[in-house]
Amino acid sequence: MLKSLKIITKFLIHRLLILLHIRDYIYTNYDYQIFQSNKLQTFFGYYDKAPFSKDGKILLAIVSDKKKGPIKEPCVAHIGYFNVSDPTKFIPVGETTTWCWQLGARLMWYGNKNNLIIYNKQFKNRYGSVIQRIDDKKIIKELKSPIYDVDKNAEFGLTLNFSRLGRLRPGYGYINFQDGTVGQAYPPDDGIWICDLKRNTKKLIIDLESVVNFEFDNNMLDTEHYINHLSFNPSGNRFLFFHVWNNNGKRRTRAITSDLNGENWFQLNIDKPSHYAWITDNELLMTGHGCNGFGYYLCNDQTDSVRPVGDSFLDEDGHPSYLKGEHIITDTYPKGLFNEQELLIYNLNENLNVIAKIHSSFFNQGEYKCDLHPRVNADYSKVAVDFCSQDRRNICVINL
Repeated sequence: MLKSLKIITKFLIHRLLILLHIRDYIYTNYDYQIFQSNKLQTFFGYYDKAPFSKDGKILLAIVSDKKKGPIKEPCVAHIGYFNVSDPTKFIPVGETTTWCWQLGARLMWYGNKNNLIIYNKQFKNRYGSVIQRIDDKKIIKELKSPIYDVDKNAEFGLTLNFSRLGRLRPGYGYINFQDGTVGQAYPPDDGIWICDLKRNTKKLIIDLESVVNFEFDNNMLDTEHYINHLSFNPSGNRFLFFHVWNNNGKRRTRAITSDLNGENWFQLNIDKPSHYAWITDNELLMTGHGCNGFGYYLCNDQTDSVRPVGDSFLDEDGHPSYLKGEHIITDTYPKGLFNEQELLIYNLNENLNVIAKIHSSFFNQGEYKCDLHPRVNADYSKVAVDFCSQDRRNICVINL
C-alpha cells in the first residue's frame, strides 16, 4: 500500500512539473554545456568508455531519430562527434543499426590516436564492427566480429553473443538477428571470444557450460545463463566478465576474472556485483554486497581481499570511475519525490561533493531508462553525462 502511494505521488508531481513547464532541469554550481543535435536522441552509452579524445577537443556521440521506448526492430543511428567548443554542431562520420539504449554501439576511441574510432555495425547476415578515421571518414578495416571491449594497445578485443544478451537483458544487446540459443540453459558453443584485431580472427576461450560448472551452485539450475560486461584491465593481460542468470524471478550475478587464454579464473569476493571499474591491473572498484551490506568495495584480483569505501556516504548503487588523486566519480538512480539523479564525487578521505542534481522523467524506465553514466576526460577537468530532456536524450558536459 505504501509503495503504491509513493508511485502515485511521484506521478502526480511529474504531471505538475509538466504543467509548470519545469519538468526537465539540471541543478549545479558548475559551468556546463548541453550537446544536442536537431532535437534528436543524442547520447553516448555506457560509462566504462570515455567519449573525449586524448587531447580533450572532441566528444564522440550517437544520434538517432528513434522515439522513446524499447527498440523492437533495427533502426539507424548516426555515429559522429562534436567539437567540445561547439555543442550545437554534430558531425556525422558513419551510421549503424547495431546499437541499444544502454551500451550504445560500443563506440570508443581506437588506440592512442585522436582520429581513430571503432564501433559495431551490421554486415548483411552478421554483426561486425569497423575501425574508421573521423577526419576523412575512411573505414580502415571491417572486422568480422562485433566488439565489447578493446585493450589499450588495440591488439585484442572481447566479444559475446549480442543476440542472446539482447533477449535476456533488453537494452544491453542487439535485436538485429534472432537468438539461435533460445531455450538452451548454457550452450557449450556460446560464451566469450577473444578477437585478434590485426588478423581479423576470433576464438572462443570461455564457454557458458564451463562458466556454470565453475564453483557451481544449485540456484543456477533450470534457468538460462548469459555473459555481460567484458572489461580489460589497464595493461590488457586479464579481463573481467559478469556471469548472469535468473533464480526465482530475480537476477543473480557474479564477477569473474580471467587471463587472455580463458584460464586462471577467479571469482571476486562480492555478492551480487552490479558495477565495476579497474583501478590497477590487480585492483577493482565494485558495487555489490559485502561485509557492510550493499555499497562500494575495493577488491584485489586473485585474492579474497575486499575493503569497503565510502560506507557512510556511498550506500546506493551507481556507475563509478576511479579518478587520479583517490577520487571516485559516480551517480545515483532517480530518487525522491522529484525523481532526481545525482552526480557525485567522493574523496577517499570521506568527503562527498554533489556535483549536480538532474531531474529524470517518471516514464524513463525499463529498457529506455537513461542513467547518467558519468565519463571524464583525460585530465579530469570535464565530465559528460547522458540525460533526458523533453523525452529525448542529451549529453551534458560539466566543467569540474
